[in-house]
Amino acid sequence: MAFEYVAFLGFLRGLEKPGSEMAIHDYMQRVLEEADRPSTLVFSMETRFVVPESRMSISQQAERLAMTMIAWMEEKDARLAD
Repeated sequence: MAFEYVAFLGFLRGLEKPGSEMAIHDYMQRVLEEADRPSTLVFSMETRFVVPESRMSISQQAERLAMTMIAWMEEKDARLAD
């Protein structure tokens, strides 16, 4: 999964520094391997083209979206388990 995510970032030209792919991949792989089971992990990367003044707002919206999706999936899974 980490490889696919980093490849997708490269496709979107979202990597700030060429050559940072392995550092991002290694970090994500380590987090995935060390995660307690079961757990939900969300990886988010902002584009380098974001205006600095809007970074906090965009980050908050991404967090809100991820948390809403996690809550929805948890609710859906609970219904399927019944």
